[in-house]
Amino acid sequence: MKRIRIPEGFHNQKHVVLPRIFIDEVRMHPLIQPLYITDIGFYPNAQYHFRERNGGCEQNILILCTKGCGWIDMHGRREHIEANTCCIIPKGIPHSYGTSDEHAWDIYWMHFDGYHASSFYETHMLTKNYFLTINEKQQRLLIDLFNTMYSALENGNSMDQMIYVCSVLNHFLCEIFFRYKKRMTSSNKQIEYIETAIEYMKENVENNITLHQLTKEMNLSKNHLIYLFKNKTGYTPIDYFIRLKMQRACQYLDLTNMTIAQVSKKMGYDDPYYFSRLFKKIMSTSPSYYRKNGKG
Repeated sequence: MKRIRIPEGFHNQKHVVLPRIFIDEVRMHPLIQPLYITDIGFYPNAQYHFRERNGGCEQNILILCTKGCGWIDMHGRREHIEANTCCIIPKGIPHSYGTSDEHAWDIYWMHFDGYHASSFYETHMLTKNYFLTINEKQQRLLIDLFNTMYSALENGNSMDQMIYVCSVLNHFLCEIFFRYKKRMTSSNKQIEYIETAIEYMKENVENNITLHQLTKEMNLSKNHLIYLFKNKTGYTPIDYFIRLKMQRACQYLDLTNMTIAQVSKKMGYDDPYYFSRLFKKIMSTSPSYYRKNGKG
């Protein structure tokens, strides 16, 4: 029995294919030329979905699977794609992909191009691994950004709309590849430790906390916590905490009439001279000069 395979036509699907004449008209604009979308769509419960391009595609393809599963053939091997997976298919690479027979996938997809387009995966995917796992929080953000781009393009073709969509696309891809880099350099557990520690610091930014308190809160040894922080942020935990305190101090100096002594006290420093020395060390200027200097 011949297998059913269809490229599109799914219930509640949506897609926008920009006219090539429009792309040719706008793609030389300096705000569009580096990175732009040519096609975008969402295929829910895409039963029998299948695409094959023996000569590759003229643009880079991004597929985000949010439900069900499927597969992608590329570089002579087949990769299984599950929910919470994002895949990049570089332009010109022969490929095929399709949904699972048993569990039809939901996929968000787009074609994108521009002279900055390949820089994302060439820089961040040094192992040529074009398949990324996306966590739930990140996936929700990506879907929101996708819907923003889709809604703008659905409203018609104009230079202004295209410039706006290109800026959102840059955010979309940076979100994917920044998070990917984060996962490549740190395990999920390490990231969790760092994020939990920083959240604790932010909650206590106007108090004084010690390294001992942090390690007790995190249930980690001092050496291990220092190693994790320096590896991720470049600073020791206490150095990082001081920077958060100075950032908050800047807000008080900018937005209130509190004296420097009052700001010092508010940030947990009884000695305003010590506070001023710390502030100057971090901000490269004294609190009084910082306040006088116009901002915004």
